[in-house]
Amino acid sequence: MVFAEGWNLAGLQLDWASPPPADLRLFSSLDAQQWTEFSIPLAGNVVELQYLWLILPVADGTELPGLTQITVW
Repeated sequence: MVFAEGWNLAGLQLDWASPPPADLRLFSSLDAQQWTEFSIPLAGNVVELQYLWLILPVADGTELPGLTQITVW
């Protein structure tokens, strides 16, 4: 996900149609070159970003979990 300008991410909610993956990984970046991993809930921390990258590792032969909505604040 790319934001038009820098964003101070105070919260992130992911809604799933199926059970969420246990090994979801989240990364943020200001320039799409250097990435920093973070986790949710943010517990009062703010993540400065312009790019948000969600990695959903899936074993061979299994379906991707259904992500229905991403809410940021």
